[in-house]
Amino acid sequence: MQIDPVLPIASEIRATGEALSIALDRNLPDVTLKLFAKMRSLLEELLETEPTTAHGASELVRVTADRLHTSHPFYADQLRIVAGRLGSGSRLLSDLIWLRKMADALTNGFSERDDILGASLIRSAIKGAARPVVIHPVALAFPRGQSGNANASPSQRC
Repeated sequence: MQIDPVLPIASEIRATGEALSIALDRNLPDVTLKLFAKMRSLLEELLETEPTTAHGASELVRVTADRLHTSHPFYADQLRIVAGRLGSGSRLLSDLIWLRKMADALTNGFSERDDILGASLIRSAIKGAARPVVIHPVALAFPRGQSGNANASPSQRC
């Protein structure tokens, strides 16, 4: 099984953001400019990448929450809550509906460039979260928390 293509990009965005924060604190203009350029290219790459799992979708929602304007803390917190649920594998219909409405609000209601970027990321996250999940038939044979032979001793179970 392949890793979701969004995950390494999101990880690199977080690392670049931390490095950028350190460069700004230490007043390193050359490093700061290079890191801004890297962040821009990573965000462009993220816009072109569609998640293949709910976990990848959660990373897109989390990036959007981190980039949302500070005048919208309620929405940023709600995005982080939804991202947490998606990251744990839970895909609630109410979350997908809320994300769709949030993308519309970011597109129509606000004029900032980051909001339009966030709307694109959320739309991509919805596509990734709405993908069907294939469950192997063996996984359905055992109740949650059990695996292998129920009659075997604990050391013999898978």
